Parts: sequence; C-alpha cells; structure tokens
Amino acid sequence: MQALCRYGVVIGALLAVAVGCQRRAEPSERYLDESALARSVAIDHDKLRVRTDRVGHGRWESEASFVLVDVESRHDQDLMVTLGGELVASSGAALGPLRPASLRVPAGGVRTFALVDKQQRAHPAVADARVAVLGAFVPQYEPPVVVTDGHVYRDGDRVVVNARIRNTADGPVRVIVLAGFYDPDGMPMTRPFTDMYIPGHGQHTAEFVGPPGSAAGYIFIGDMVY
Repeated sequence: MQALCRYGVVIGALLAVAVGCQRRAEPSERYLDESALARSVAIDHDKLRVRTDRVGHGRWESEASFVLVDVESRHDQDLMVTLGGELVASSGAALGPLRPASLRVPAGGVRTFALVDKQQRAHPAVADARVAVLGAFVPQYEPPVVVTDGHVYRDGDRVVVNARIRNTADGPVRVIVLAGFYDPDGMPMTRPFTDMYIPGHGQHTAEFVGPPGSAAGYIFIGDMVY
C-alpha cells in the first residue's frame, strides 16, 4: 500500500486504497471543540460503502476489508479532519478497528476517505461499519499543491477524470494524487491513487479511469513530501 497522509476538481478499474496518515498539530493550529466539530464536519453515513478487495502495493499488498465514506466540511475555513471507527458484523458485533485516516477538506467541500482494517486483513462476516470524527483543526497554511483545469467525460459505461496538478512551492514535491468515483446513486465506488514527483513551480497531468457503472468523479490531493 502506498502511504497517504495529509492534504486534499469535482469532475468513476483498478481499485487502490491509500491509508490516511495523521500528523501532530502545531501549537498554533486550532482544534475544534466538540460543539464546533458537530457543526462543522458531517459524515455521509447513508452512503457509506464497505468492501473487501486487494489493497496495498508490492510486498505490502493483501486482501483487506475497508470503508469508503464521504466527509463534508461546513466550516468557513479548510479543515484537517481525522476519521476512525470499526468494522461490524450484521449482528452489530465489532470485528476490528479501522486505521485512522486524515485528509484536508476544503471549506464547504467533500472528500472521500478510505479507512482500512487496522491489521489490513479481510473479514468475511463484515456487513457495516461505525465511523466517527476523531478530531479536526484549521491548518495554518495554504495548500502548496493544487488541482486545476478539471474535466470529466464519459467513456462507454464509465467516466474518466483528468486535471492539472500544480506545485506552487519553490522546491520539488512528491505527492499522492487521488480520485473518488461514484455510482448513479452517489455511492462511492473506488478511490484510486498515484504518486507524482513535481519540480518547484512545475505541473503534471493526472487522469483516472472509473470502474464500470461510474457516473461521477473528482481528483484531489493526499500526502506530500518535500
């Protein structure tokens, strides 16, 4: 599994799930209290999708159960949001914890999270998941890598999304670029990703092909390392 952590255009076949990473907030970064968190971050529980498939990359690849779920920010600033939870059986019994994941969610925007079983293993009895917001704070910096010139078009029974990925910083960056794809009912289907090396003030084109039956998709930014 390629590692994915921390930052995040709307534009759906290889499934790839990247695990979100957490980072310690700087002292100047303001965590939302419980009341503000409830007002500012919304999980779309009605469209949560639990799957079991191959995840990971190279020697870290294995079959695992995971959750795809959208999070909406209702805050007037970008938020760094961390989710966690557990997989559950049809009886409601807990099957195992999910590895916490963090993404930067723009003000008024939505991001698709992929929460993988903490042991990266498959659970044949999995039927649902309980997902919760573990915390969120307002980052004190502008996102240095941005997505521009997004397009979406149909290709037979699926959609294709492409965009330009721009590094606004002086130095080079290695960045995880992700896509979220949805079926006609708005249910998340897959969240593929790729990593890119972009020189200072450089740019690259990213394109993702959605799975059969996909109706919409978007591209966003995950982890970046300078």
